[in-house]
Amino acid sequence: MSDQIDIKKFISYLKGIGRVDSQADFGKQLGYENEASFSRKLKSNVTSKFINKIQSVFPEYNIWFANNNANKNANSIDINEKLTINDYKHRDGKFPEKKRFPKEVKIITAKSGLNLQSNYYADELIEELETRIIYLDHDAKGRYFEIDGEGDSMNDGSVDAILDGDKLLLREIPRIYWKEKFHIHKWDFTFFHYDRGFITKRIKEHKVETGDLLLSSRNPDKELYPDFWINLKECAIVCNVCEVRRQRGVYYSL
Repeated sequence: MSDQIDIKKFISYLKGIGRVDSQADFGKQLGYENEASFSRKLKSNVTSKFINKIQSVFPEYNIWFANNNANKNANSIDINEKLTINDYKHRDGKFPEKKRFPKEVKIITAKSGLNLQSNYYADELIEELETRIIYLDHDAKGRYFEIDGEGDSMNDGSVDAILDGDKLLLREIPRIYWKEKFHIHKWDFTFFHYDRGFITKRIKEHKVETGDLLLSSRNPDKELYPDFWINLKECAIVCNVCEVRRQRGVYYSL
């Protein structure tokens, strides 16, 4: 399979999941405003620089390429079926309609977030938030929220980065589990903090006996984004960041 065919198949995959509208749209996102110029590029020898550009703009490529090549002899299996949200990070894919369990997601905008914080995240205000419905393949417990990612503290340039403007899908960790050690190597977390507002970080250290948490940014610039401590008593709600949405309503699983 040539590099040219690989890329065209990748474009078809992106079109199928709504990431791009066409080959021309794919080219524009790579910086090719002229459709004819991009078509000529696809017909020429594909350079490593061009592949690097694709990987930069479309981080899904690494996952797709690895999976496609690992299974290239299994032609009867569709690529979209082989990639599942349980197996990969930052994979494109909306929740399929066939999933059976509807869950209500509370949408927290910048304005409603400030109102929630100033009123100590009162349950009655949370109940009044705008909602949407997602579908799961299991009956998950707990509330779901959607917030906007802000700033570059969680941007380390990797496929796991959380960028400014991303939509974060959060799943609440019930308080009954706050006395146990969080799965700090599996998730990023968002804290509904009484003083700091919404904090999305990794947990570097969790002192279960005291409830102290050392939070860390993904961004490697520790002068700009230093680690810091909070305590669970300072938080109204703690959530796992379970998915990130970027561009055109497409979800990237975490």
